[in-house]
Amino acid sequence: MACGSRPAFAGVIHNCSSTTGSVPGQRVSSGVGKETIVALAGADIERKIAQNTDDIFELYSISKDIQTTVRSHTKRLDRLDERLDGIDGRLDGIDGRLDRIDGRLDRIDGRLDGIDGRLDGIDGRFDRIETKIDSLGSTIEELVRRLAS
Repeated sequence: MACGSRPAFAGVIHNCSSTTGSVPGQRVSSGVGKETIVALAGADIERKIAQNTDDIFELYSISKDIQTTVRSHTKRLDRLDERLDGIDGRLDGIDGRLDRIDGRLDRIDGRLDGIDGRLDGIDGRFDRIETKIDSLGSTIEELVRRLAS
């Protein structure tokens, strides 16, 4: 790469000059003294250090804001966790009561099944009585018809 196409970095002394036939390692002769170049490099370094320092302080500020937000959210989540624990306890109590009610309903269902079986037996007896009554009705009608003839 030719010396003229190199990027210029503040405070860097190039190993070539703008004149042809220069010796490598020779200082660029642009009318600027060594002290000026060092001063420019120092100013650039100081500016970069100041910028980095500002960036670091900004990152600390952002980090502090994030920590504050995380603490706030942690407190809120802890309160929510406590509330959920309370709700969970209440639901456990309700679940126990529902289990007891379920047991009672199962016992009632068993009793109703027994009653249903007994009613089926009674219904069968009524059906037999009805059949006998119908048969007696037919017999009575036959007797009345015979007496009338």
